[in-house]
Amino acid sequence: MKKDTPYIQLFTSPNSYYVFDVNRNELLELDEDSYTYLLDLLAGRETAEAPEVIRSLREEGYLSSNRVSTVQHPYTPYLEDMLDRGIEQVTLQVTQNCNFRCAYCGYTQQSDAQRCHSDKRMSEEIARKALLFVRDHSIDSKEVSIGFYGGEPLIEFELIQRLVAYCEEIFRGKKHVYSITTNATLLTDSMLEFMGKYDFRLMVSLDGPRKINDKNRVFVNGEGTYQKVMERLNHIYRNYPDFFRRKLSVNMVLDPSNAFDEIIQIFPEEEVMREIVVRTSVVDDIYSSEPVEYSNTYRWQYQYQSFLGLLAQIGRYPSEQVSPIIKSQFELTLDNVEKIVPRVGLSETLAPGGPCIPGKLRLFVTTDGDLLPCERVSETSEVLKIGSLEKGLDIERIKALLNVGSLTPEACRNCWAFNGCSLCCKHADKQTCLDGAAKLKHCEGTKKDFAHSLLFKIFFHEVHTQYAQKGGAEA
Repeated sequence: MKKDTPYIQLFTSPNSYYVFDVNRNELLELDEDSYTYLLDLLAGRETAEAPEVIRSLREEGYLSSNRVSTVQHPYTPYLEDMLDRGIEQVTLQVTQNCNFRCAYCGYTQQSDAQRCHSDKRMSEEIARKALLFVRDHSIDSKEVSIGFYGGEPLIEFELIQRLVAYCEEIFRGKKHVYSITTNATLLTDSMLEFMGKYDFRLMVSLDGPRKINDKNRVFVNGEGTYQKVMERLNHIYRNYPDFFRRKLSVNMVLDPSNAFDEIIQIFPEEEVMREIVVRTSVVDDIYSSEPVEYSNTYRWQYQYQSFLGLLAQIGRYPSEQVSPIIKSQFELTLDNVEKIVPRVGLSETLAPGGPCIPGKLRLFVTTDGDLLPCERVSETSEVLKIGSLEKGLDIERIKALLNVGSLTPEACRNCWAFNGCSLCCKHADKQTCLDGAAKLKHCEGTKKDFAHSLLFKIFFHEVHTQYAQKGGAEA
């Protein structure tokens, strides 16, 4: 690529032409001649004299060829202080045991890239050390979030009760909140009353209607789990309405080998599901021995449902008829769109937008007291261990994980999705080392995600423009 090639990406819609300026992190509308000129320029074809619009943009500082010189996260020099005083969240793995054997779960599959289910549990001594560690390293944090995780954490509910009492003692004077992720099958009234008293956030896992859920989410004996989970949700809905409305959410892991319309059938079938906050993700296959398969039916049905969601956004389709899954994913996309804000330019030293600060936002403590960046990475990976309760945080290791972009500096500094990258150390994990080639395999996916956000921004820009023009004409 020529040094003077503008750092941009081009987009079209049925109505117009656009350029995304990476340096300015800004999306600009173009006329057809200007778009064609930039298209030829990027392709290395001979170009005519630049149109007036292009000349004007260059005079205003747009269409620069500037790239980042050094791929390094700007927080790198400050990591030690940030982690010494600014930890915001900790998740305790109180057990590795679970009464489920979900087909897609990394702990169920026999894989070298992840541990299997075990009877390991966190001792109260290790748990208290973890909580003291967070207390002592969260001095500058306005709030601390304490999460309980498994396996199935409710297996160790008596331990959780004792730990909450301990937290109330050591975090006195600092705002703190609790959360728990559970399959809900062991949930009792006394547990719910305890969680209500201490303001817990409760996330329940359920993957769709009975046929879909019970395909993957089964008890240890192989029986389906749908009926038991739905009984618990309906019980909370009827008997603890305030807790249900304010503190409860459902996490749905979407298996795209199924038809999308079959997955969303749970909402018209179950009243309780129409009243609850739903968060979704697609089956994660990074640590899986089997890649995720998308059926053609899932793809086109999802696209159609998304189209209905877009129509609802502009008042052309009843919002109440849009699937909660689509609404949830639109909220995430809109949040990403709001983050695309103009700036002066790229700094000389900068990193792609993907990684959070390992240990600060989602510190995960295993049953043995090892420290990991979050609960989503492999527990058997040596390279992703960022310390232990015994030895503390390994700042040099954390620097390496934060600067995962430095594994592929040329690819990153020339990537038009630099600002919208979502890749982190997990995508480069090879168990004993971080691998740039492994990370690059995920680049096309993150480019598509960022392009989706930009196209969403274009859509709302054009809708707003057309409404404004229509209103002006009527006026």
